[in-house]
Amino acid sequence: MTKKGLARYLELVREHPLLAIETEGENEAALDILKQLMRKGDDNLSEGELMYMKALSALVGEFENRTYDLGPPLSPSEMLRELMAEWGLKQQDLAEELGGQATVSLVLNEKRAITPDQAKKLAQRFRVAPILFLDQDLAKAPQPRAEAAHVQSSSKGTASLALNKTKRKK
Repeated sequence: MTKKGLARYLELVREHPLLAIETEGENEAALDILKQLMRKGDDNLSEGELMYMKALSALVGEFENRTYDLGPPLSPSEMLRELMAEWGLKQQDLAEELGGQATVSLVLNEKRAITPDQAKKLAQRFRVAPILFLDQDLAKAPQPRAEAAHVQSSSKGTASLALNKTKRKK
């Protein structure tokens, strides 16, 4: 990390210490910080801000995993439907990423699986990890390094925020 990146990271840590999240209020405050940083856009975030988001996202994830029953994991097509609703998209809006309107329909109706290439395109559009769009069996298969499921800081925050609507207290 550069000196400038480290300085920004430490500035954020001083403003909002990276401590274990224990209450709903602390979790909401952390989510607000993530939202503020995400509003800047990936291209406008400093190296220090990205590192801070990654650490804060992990703390939010740990709290939410301990606190909420998120139910069974969503299938790739269910995840796609949730994200489409969150972003206010229609089927035709994803024709480019999935290779046509007919393919979008087949994917949403679980008659066709999302390919790794399509998963990468969807992940870029929604700023989430490609693994969210892959079937469990495909996700377990060894992936080339470039396709490894890797949640970027802002992506994790986005995914966490999108799922907050459906969580239930344990």
